[in-house]
Amino acid sequence: AVPVPATITSSDVFWVLIVQKFHGWIGGASSLAVIIVGIGLFAACRRYIKWRITASYLVAIALFAYILSLVYGDGDPLLRVVFHMFVGSSIFLAFFMATDPATTPLTHMGQVIFGVGLGVLTILIQTYMNFFGGSILALVIMNLTSPVLDGIGIQKPTEEKVEKKLPKGKPFETVKTVQCMRCGACMVACCHNLSPILIKEAFEKGKTKTLKALRADFCDGCGNCSFVCPARIDLKGFTLRAKASLRIAKN
Repeated sequence: AVPVPATITSSDVFWVLIVQKFHGWIGGASSLAVIIVGIGLFAACRRYIKWRITASYLVAIALFAYILSLVYGDGDPLLRVVFHMFVGSSIFLAFFMATDPATTPLTHMGQVIFGVGLGVLTILIQTYMNFFGGSILALVIMNLTSPVLDGIGIQKPTEEKVEKKLPKGKPFETVKTVQCMRCGACMVACCHNLSPILIKEAFEKGKTKTLKALRADFCDGCGNCSFVCPARIDLKGFTLRAKASLRIAKN
């Protein structure tokens, strides 16, 4: 058996939370190992991982925990910050769950707001409900806001063409289309700052007003969106058909 020290210091708590942690929560392994693997994953999939959520989440937790420490007069503010950041599934969630493309916002601003809200809710739940899995509950709540956050921070469409830097590509003999990953790559690559995936969704639902608001008529068919789409969706085709539908509706 591991002997229990007579007095537990901050260093002991840091060691347990960051290095030696193990428990029944999701991702209850060493936080240090989770961080190393998470950074490796981000480096390998940097084009599609929503790192802004992770960054804003961790910053929000650190700042809000520090503020609470000042409010309650903690002797060691760093201890509260580390506790909230590493207890339960917090750090695992930051790298592997909060960045799930299917349930998180598309826009960069939406992702930042999502991360901040997630961090604040995590601390509130863990502090006032004594529930150390607060990050999981906070994520469920914030996932419900994704449809609303999708509309925040959308790039302003421009009729003037702006050249975008595209990643290197290679031709495919066969193209297999899968469900949208909601990575937002098409929105970044569009030379008219359009939102091709939102245009596709609006077109499929027959929402003419939404198509007008998204300015689908600005599309010139450059194909950047389809080129960068990891799901191989024909976003160019959908956007051009949406543009044609607007012309028909106008006439």
